[in-house]
Amino acid sequence: MVDDVDSLELDQQSDVFQMMNLVISRTMAQKHPSSRAILTARLELGAAPTQLVNVKGLEEKEFFEYVEVTAKSIGIPASYSKSQMQKFYKASSGSPAFASSILRLMQTGQSFALAIEQWKGSDGETVRRFAFKRELDKLTGSQIRTLYAMCILGTTSQLELSQILGSTEMRLRDDLSELRKYHLYAFTGAVHTGGAHLEVPNPIRLMQEVIRERISDPTRIDKECATARKNTTNVGIDNGPIINRVVALWRDEQFTEALAAAQYANTKSPEDPALLCLLGRAYLKMVPSNAAQADIAFKKASKLGCDRPELFSLWIDARSQLQDWIGVIDVTKLADKDLTTAENAIIRAKAYISLAHAAEQSGLLDKAAKSYFEGGKDVDIAIRARKYHLTTFVELKELRADLMFNYVRVTDRQHTTPRSHIYVWLAAREAFNCFVRRPLLVRTGVARLTSWWDSVCRNEKSDLKAAELMKVQLGNLDAVIQALEEQQSPDETLLAEVKNSKAMLASSWSDFRRQLQNKDA
Repeated sequence: MVDDVDSLELDQQSDVFQMMNLVISRTMAQKHPSSRAILTARLELGAAPTQLVNVKGLEEKEFFEYVEVTAKSIGIPASYSKSQMQKFYKASSGSPAFASSILRLMQTGQSFALAIEQWKGSDGETVRRFAFKRELDKLTGSQIRTLYAMCILGTTSQLELSQILGSTEMRLRDDLSELRKYHLYAFTGAVHTGGAHLEVPNPIRLMQEVIRERISDPTRIDKECATARKNTTNVGIDNGPIINRVVALWRDEQFTEALAAAQYANTKSPEDPALLCLLGRAYLKMVPSNAAQADIAFKKASKLGCDRPELFSLWIDARSQLQDWIGVIDVTKLADKDLTTAENAIIRAKAYISLAHAAEQSGLLDKAAKSYFEGGKDVDIAIRARKYHLTTFVELKELRADLMFNYVRVTDRQHTTPRSHIYVWLAAREAFNCFVRRPLLVRTGVARLTSWWDSVCRNEKSDLKAAELMKVQLGNLDAVIQALEEQQSPDETLLAEVKNSKAMLASSWSDFRRQLQNKDA
């Protein structure tokens, strides 16, 4: 038995291993039992897989027994709950040396929970530094930087590391190979595209500050790691590595590979809302994008309760690409249930405009007018809520003016006969109530009210309902005149025109009422 081979220099370690191989091979004989040798080392030393026995930490059952025995031997309580033991096991990764270090903290009077937390910090640094000193001393600057980035990220991939570190593929592969020799990270499975997940064990991650001291530019790596993960915060521990992989592929503009990875993840967890959101985004990233499939993924993610902050903006993008304006309106209203924002109101208003334009181009003036009106009223409600910044408020006002102006314009296109001009006046009145008070709209509305009333007066049949309707509109005209007078800089010409029209209509209406009364008499 040759113990602690790694206490020798690296080239001497290899010499010892090769020499033992040679000695054992020479003692092999057909009629005699062959000799055996056991070497303990931290490196694999080029041994074949059949020659290796990887020794990790103790198994849980053995670890629990070790803790109890050690605790009794140093005179501290030896009975712990199962959940405490599992926490103990996870913190120490089953290492007897680490477990003893934690127990010694408890021997000073620290509670179980506090001892573990302190051991993770500076109180456990000495034993961890000692445990991994030889490994760290043998690493080059490039390998130390790679290990540090892996400690920050926890679980990562070769692609993500190359983007963060700026390493060439060959340089990074060599660094990872060297780190692997010292068992400083492990493979934890693979996704369909992009290779295996690389994960640093917990005891090594606790060495992060020690490793950081050996790097000349740790701040740059800190920033690069933070940037790499800014789009994947608040994801579950199971989803994190997958999402990080896909984001890394996007940064490398490998959109087809990213989609394949997202699709693979979705097949493994088809009901996971975060992965469905990721899948939808991957469809949008394609060149050209697949907005239809993205829409399907986002819709399902929403139904499953996805709380990703980017869901609604991505879903709106997908439906906008599909020119599904009704769908865009529906999504913004759904988003408002979680948080009402000016952005949602603006997007919705633009969707109403697009919907109205499409209807008008198809000759569907009724639908166009309805979309303009609904959009204008929706924006008016948003403005009256007074929850927005000045710049947003200005944009909303412009959208409201555009929507209501076009509502009046299309209504005027619809109703070309004097008998139906009352609808144009009513549309102009709605615009006026929404503070869209352009002189053109006011003049158009009053002119159409006048032409409608003239057609009523020319009708041989007396129209009592029209007379009652006109009485209401004369009151509305008074309200318009009052609002125009109260403006900071009243348009005196427009005001005079409206007052004159109102006087003429009032006089005509009085004559019409007298004629009706005479007929009744």
